[in-house]
Amino acid sequence: MNNHRLNQDLKLLIALYDNTKRGQKNVRWNKSKIEIDHVPMPRHIVPLRDQERRTCSLSIPIPVNLYDPAGNGQYHYYNNIMVEKGLRWRRDGRLVDIPRMTRYEKQGERFTWVCLHLNLCGPNTNIETLIREFQRFLASPT
Repeated sequence: MNNHRLNQDLKLLIALYDNTKRGQKNVRWNKSKIEIDHVPMPRHIVPLRDQERRTCSLSIPIPVNLYDPAGNGQYHYYNNIMVEKGLRWRRDGRLVDIPRMTRYEKQGERFTWVCLHLNLCGPNTNIETLIREFQRFLASPT
């Protein structure tokens, strides 16, 4: 794992999503913990046009080989996002589960696992690409 690039990702998430003026911490991780396996993001704004609610909690799993060289100028990258259960959208006037999501149990909480399959990235890619792809998925999940 390339810790320097991971730290850059964490700083970027904090800059983009924390609202320190209102005292909200929307990106959380234990700074004293040497190894982290995911980045929790409570109160993430949901971009769905016909969503049931405006925010949900996310958890971004951090692969052990994040940003390690994969050959041909490519690097290993994030693959998935865990989304708080119960996120639904309106289809034909009814609230329905978002397709292509799988249930996953973690630490007593129920999350839905979204596989984005972004396995590799270039040298200048950061976590913002993952968030954009997730928002694109939510805007058109079928």
